[in-house]
Amino acid sequence: MLGYLFGSLLGTKLVNVFFGLIGWILIVYNLLRIKNFYWPFRKSQSFLFAGYLIIVLIMIVRGYTTDYPPWNQKNFLSFLNFHLLAPLYILPYFLPLLMFVGIRKMEFRSLLKINYFLNILFLILFVLNIKQILTGSQLKAEMMEGYDFESGKTTTIASFFFMTGFFLLCKKYISHKQWLLNLICWFLATMTVAIGARRGTTLILLLLGMSAAFLYIRSLRGKRKTVGSFLVVLFSLLLIGFYGLTEDKLFAYINERGMSDTRSHVDEALLEQMNTQQLWFGKGLNGRYYMGGFSETNYYSGWRYGSETGFFTLVLRGGYVFALLYIIVLLVPALKGIFKTNNSLTKALGIYIILSLIELYPFGWPAFNLKYWIIWMGALICSSPGARKMNDLQIKQYFF
Repeated sequence: MLGYLFGSLLGTKLVNVFFGLIGWILIVYNLLRIKNFYWPFRKSQSFLFAGYLIIVLIMIVRGYTTDYPPWNQKNFLSFLNFHLLAPLYILPYFLPLLMFVGIRKMEFRSLLKINYFLNILFLILFVLNIKQILTGSQLKAEMMEGYDFESGKTTTIASFFFMTGFFLLCKKYISHKQWLLNLICWFLATMTVAIGARRGTTLILLLLGMSAAFLYIRSLRGKRKTVGSFLVVLFSLLLIGFYGLTEDKLFAYINERGMSDTRSHVDEALLEQMNTQQLWFGKGLNGRYYMGGFSETNYYSGWRYGSETGFFTLVLRGGYVFALLYIIVLLVPALKGIFKTNNSLTKALGIYIILSLIELYPFGWPAFNLKYWIIWMGALICSSPGARKMNDLQIKQYFF
């Protein structure tokens, strides 16, 4: 994950290779140390998960039956990069297998340390790039010469926060200082992507903040609840006022884009080039469609292997059957975690999973990173009756 993020910022794959090699050494070393594996789900959820794994296997195998994979037009090093380092290609579909280590191996102590580290990195990158971030929106909106800070980099910088941004929902279980650090980073990350006009990411981060406020108010009692509600409303009004005062400067680009539709024509082209069988069962991992007018370098002479809309990328690869099964496998435990629980952790995990499903519209591709792992770990914990029966004190002692 670090290799991919730093590689994107620096424009070099050497960083990705360096961190990737370290990552693979750790993965292989720790897998060899695991003595026992456990089937992660029970009853109907177990049946759904088994079906999901079977469809993933078929999707991957079908991908290798085509003669036009994305790495085929390059070289062997490209093949290795796609299979061992690319976070959006094949690796995400193997990540759920880590649940087979069993719920007893699940804990958030290690992730909390990583969360602290990533937040500090985010703050450093924010400070180093603050000038480009603050002026980039107006320059982009006015199409001025000399604009060289890509709005996509704002998402990369913000990613250092939201890879483990889940902990914004965990005020009950983490120290006040670390939660406050997450709150500060959430605010700056939201401003960063909003200024860069990343509409989908801005929406998801705003929903994450609203969810954190909901859980925070819900945890309070008596007068504290009234004071907490007042502080949340006041903070929201300050955000609205800040937006209004700086609208023409900081948010010019996102205001210019507004609600403009930049996706429908892509998704329509994807669906139009699939027959009925492909719509239901996809074209395999290397499924593609043609979109003329795109850059040859970035889109393989007009051919595309995915859509910016995550849901339709799932449809392209595995069809509506795969996309809907993916949603159901995650949605069922999320709903259990929210409505059938005695603690705030499963509520937070359930909300976080649902946010990831909402994110399938603006992007939300399955990815080989900590965010996607927390989502699957959350599905396992929310599916456990034992975990849902725990109170908050037991949760803190066991998982934190």
